[in-house]
Amino acid sequence: GFHFDMLDSLPALFPVADPALVQEVAHKLADVCRCLHVTSPCIRHAATLTCKLVAEQVQEELSVSRSGGKGEHIPCQLLVLDRSIDMAATLVHEYTYEAMSFDLLDGGVLDVDRNLVTLPGTPEREVL
Repeated sequence: GFHFDMLDSLPALFPVADPALVQEVAHKLADVCRCLHVTSPCIRHAATLTCKLVAEQVQEELSVSRSGGKGEHIPCQLLVLDRSIDMAATLVHEYTYEAMSFDLLDGGVLDVDRNLVTLPGTPEREVL
């Protein structure tokens, strides 16, 4: 929820998650998926209750919006993670998902100036 400019979400998610906040985070994640035309991602989550709740809510929300047509299937994995069990990483690394994307994607995949990710083997499309 921190990358959605929800600065006060940490106390509401840990140690016990507020159901309204879990729903809000899941709704925003489902909106991101729908904007990318991903209606059936493979959702994986960390082994924490909060991650499991968010993943289940996203799955439920996307199943409602899934169309019955034979549209193009875009393969996608959605990872639902939290940093609650890895507190040391926040001390040695910047605490943003942007920093993580720089670490995981090499320079040939990520074009920071244009906010563009180019995956090998796929037709070139720009997603804003």
